[in-house]
Amino acid sequence: MRAPVGVSGGIWPGGSAQRGYGRIRGRAALGAVLGITAGLALLEAPPVRAAAPTCEEPPMASKVLQDQFKDVAPGVPYQAGVPPVKEGERPKGDAAILRMVEDQMGFIRGAGPAETLHAINRLNYSGCGEIVEGGHTYEVTQYTYGVSLHEDAAREDIQAEDNVHLIRVVRGNEAWDESTPGVGTHSADKLARQRQLQLGRTPFGIVNAITNLSASQIKVHDTGHGAVTLELPVDGVSTRVVLDRNYRPTTVTQRVDHHLIVDQYSDYHDLNQYGLMIPRHVVETIDGHPHLALHVIKSGLATYEVFPAPAFEVAFAPPAQDDNYEFIGGGFGVPPKRTPEGTTPILADGHPDLTGFWVEAPAPGQGGGGAGPGDQTPGQQLFPARHGIFSNFEDDYFVMGQQGSNIPLYKPQYWSMIASNQAGAANLDPYLHCLPITPPRLGAPVRIVQVRNGKEGEFLFFRAAFGTPNTFQDIPVGPVLYPPDPDGTWQGDPAAHWDGDTLVVETVGYNGQTWLGRAGYMASYDLKTIERLHRQGNEMSYDVTVEDPDYLQRPWVLPTEQVHAVPKGYSTIGTPCMWQDYPKSIGGTLG
Repeated sequence: MRAPVGVSGGIWPGGSAQRGYGRIRGRAALGAVLGITAGLALLEAPPVRAAAPTCEEPPMASKVLQDQFKDVAPGVPYQAGVPPVKEGERPKGDAAILRMVEDQMGFIRGAGPAETLHAINRLNYSGCGEIVEGGHTYEVTQYTYGVSLHEDAAREDIQAEDNVHLIRVVRGNEAWDESTPGVGTHSADKLARQRQLQLGRTPFGIVNAITNLSASQIKVHDTGHGAVTLELPVDGVSTRVVLDRNYRPTTVTQRVDHHLIVDQYSDYHDLNQYGLMIPRHVVETIDGHPHLALHVIKSGLATYEVFPAPAFEVAFAPPAQDDNYEFIGGGFGVPPKRTPEGTTPILADGHPDLTGFWVEAPAPGQGGGGAGPGDQTPGQQLFPARHGIFSNFEDDYFVMGQQGSNIPLYKPQYWSMIASNQAGAANLDPYLHCLPITPPRLGAPVRIVQVRNGKEGEFLFFRAAFGTPNTFQDIPVGPVLYPPDPDGTWQGDPAAHWDGDTLVVETVGYNGQTWLGRAGYMASYDLKTIERLHRQGNEMSYDVTVEDPDYLQRPWVLPTEQVHAVPKGYSTIGTPCMWQDYPKSIGGTLG
């Protein structure tokens, strides 16, 4: 077996130094070569044959989808919500070319004031293939690569013959190996840079770099015919990108520590059916030597990709609280902060008056705020659809609402359950069965009533959740009014107390069946939600913390939702729920 090439004191590319891998020849060979992402090929070298399709592609769920996702033309695959590049079409100018790359990869989401290039964050793709090492070909039976672009993190999970299972993780400047996803075995910090460059060379890493770089940092070469090429720094390394006829990366070349690395991607398809294009064939070479050929058969968007520090490392700081659109801004983005106006009304007991009607400010492109959630500025379009294609309204709404990094951190043994819930959310989500929902899905109350009861009083909270029953709560100040149900209830048993000028509502006694979000975030009987309401002038902040020691590694702190008082009331009855089985062809959520 050819010895691994030493680079900067580590094993190239990303090989493990863990003891025990030398016992089996297959393990030693794989440990020496795996670690750079699938998709490398040397332009000057003879082409490496694509991976033999030893894994079967899942069939489309229905004939309707099969017809919908047929190629538009030879070499032009279908892409949901994006018009195909016409034969001979060439955008004019560097800015137009870069925008075409972003659009044809599926990174542009929303339109008008709501447009963003940073909605794509968590995703994965998987398949099978071959590793060529020392003249021997090893079969890779399962390859999965999951990323969080916002956290600069990736997990490469490789299962191959000879019972080899290697899991390589990187997040920023930290790297480690795992025995199972989420269970770290040892540090691999010396390989962090190699693994970061691996992430940066993927098509998603390239487009992510384009969106984060200034125009002056990217050189576009377009002779008017033939392929367009880009030159840009990726993680500090000069990178050359050749675009295919559809303006997607087909060849990515870097020179790292005197080694020439070239990634080759082909046969892009909309595998997740939300417009994010995934290359189905990838090949890898280093210095002209073939290393990996991969056949991608499956992809997930907004999948459960988390990268907590292993037990032997210092814990990472929690993600930014505002990096989650599902629970604020109606899923359209973070609304602008409003400056409180007027004085805070104070009741006779010295506490702020929280009673009245409350509404959240509109998110960018969501329309003007009115007296109630349904009121908008006349004539202003809500979240205009990209390219004038109506389905983009729904697709982009779901993408933007589920792609934040501030998601609950479950214990590793439950990660596969979250993935299963995501895949079957259309049938499994209790909300879609007209069952009650809980914070944080309920959101801030839209109406608050304070009631005297001869004790410390109680509050009535009314919510504006769409199509779900029992969106009101009777919340006593002090201890609960009645013994809790031993089996728990959908909305639990709330009790409130004052912390200075902030009303704190703590709820326990849930029934263990609710979901904390539409992405399959389940909860146990030990779920506890803590809501904090604080008024300043005509503005009120609403914060939620979720605790569930059975499932979660740490409390989940949700983004602050800001609502403001409105002078006139509106109906809080909401819309009726009319659940019906979703067609089998629709599938689950983004995951």
